[in-house]
Amino acid sequence: DPIILMELQLLGFGWRWFVTECEIQDGDILFFGYVQGDCPEWGYFRLSDFLSQPLPYFIAQDFEPKPFSELKKELQD
Repeated sequence: DPIILMELQLLGFGWRWFVTECEIQDGDILFFGYVQGDCPEWGYFRLSDFLSQPLPYFIAQDFEPKPFSELKKELQD
């Protein structure tokens, strides 16, 4: 049951990224986590993916870390 550490949102699209891990790789930040979008899934995404979007692009939500099982219950409500 991974711990969700942070939430990111791409403004104007309604997608949400819930980060469980991150590391610096090739001068970029590589995240791993759960993506809630058209097809919810676990996967990797990079900070540069967000920064390549037109401004305003993304926001980091005020988020209290929690287990994925708890977040999943909240998303289903």
